[in-house]
Amino acid sequence: MAITTSNSNYVNISNLPKSQQVQDTDLLVIQTDNGTQTITFGDLNVVKTDIVGNATIFGNLTGNTAIFETVSAGGNVFALGFNANGNKGIYTGHGFYNKFTINGGLITSAQYVTGSYEYNDIKNNILPAVTAFQDTQYKRITDIYRDAIIPTNASTKDVILENFFIGYPGVVKSTCKPYHFYVTATERVSSCPWVDNVNNIAGAATNDLSFRINLGYIAPSNIIFRWRFLYTYPPYGG
Repeated sequence: MAITTSNSNYVNISNLPKSQQVQDTDLLVIQTDNGTQTITFGDLNVVKTDIVGNATIFGNLTGNTAIFETVSAGGNVFALGFNANGNKGIYTGHGFYNKFTINGGLITSAQYVTGSYEYNDIKNNILPAVTAFQDTQYKRITDIYRDAIIPTNASTKDVILENFFIGYPGVVKSTCKPYHFYVTATERVSSCPWVDNVNNIAGAATNDLSFRINLGYIAPSNIIFRWRFLYTYPPYGG
């Protein structure tokens, strides 16, 4: 029988009321191989969003490329590598690194550089400042000792320490006095040996420390003396 306007109901879906949001229990009409059927929205296997576009996925999300404005991870993040601004994060072993390149919070290079900023700062600024401060607080001492021999038929022995003031730049040559020296003999002697002519020995160079050991009488045989030079640095004076 032919369909005519007299025996047909004409319904336009645009005239149906509009729903603001699809609920899980709402039915959708689908055409399948088994005919026209219905399915609830809750059973529809697609990514669903709410009315403002938010989506929640309860299973695994797999794909090749994903672009997000912001990513927040409440648990673990696993990846074989990360990139930031076209630069790939690096893999490094255990070691010490003091120079880094950081792109968008990701370290893309790490090196150890001798002469780095912190090295130069410690060497040129911090250590000299600490040393200069300590020099004002603590006593610094030069304490050296050697042996000298007054030979048979002699009463004195001139001692010259070459380049002494190069090795001990804190010792001021003009402040070296006889009382900085202590002399003892390795055997019994008939007088108390002493030191004089400090830095006034012929043949001594500008950077040499020189002095004379006096026995006070002619030595009947070689006599070995142990002398000691003890000098305190500023701020306590020589």
